[in-house]
Amino acid sequence: MPRKITAPNIISGTHCKTWWDGSVIYEGSSIEINVETNRETVTFAGDMVEDSKLMSTKGTFTLKVRKVFSRGKQYAEAFMQGRDPRSSMVSQLADPDAYGGGYEKVQIFNCWFEKVPVLTAEHGKIVEEEYTGGFTGLKFLSSIDPIVQD
Repeated sequence: MPRKITAPNIISGTHCKTWWDGSVIYEGSSIEINVETNRETVTFAGDMVEDSKLMSTKGTFTLKVRKVFSRGKQYAEAFMQGRDPRSSMVSQLADPDAYGGGYEKVQIFNCWFEKVPVLTAEHGKIVEEEYTGGFTGLKFLSSIDPIVQD
């Protein structure tokens, strides 16, 4: 039986870090990595309930960074020349207050970019850039196990 979850067990993103091609992004403000499914509807004779068959998956990510330098320059220039550079990313959560250290680490491979910001600005605001894209490889390097009864 699972143990009752308490407030310290909730994971905080404060200690999240992301590495882009092996370099840590200290100015990162958020990351979201998703696996989306492509499904085909399946029905059976005499059954009024639709089911679905998994046909493929799609990896997507959104990375937000506070602007420190022209991080997207090399990608934007490559795209304009018809090249499609690929990257890899590793993200980790490490909440020291959470159960078991709240440690999770995920690596995504063969990342491409759908959107690379060139220039973004809003008067009186910190400049934040959003990179979006996809990936074909995913590996959990570490995961957070369920809390078990003591």
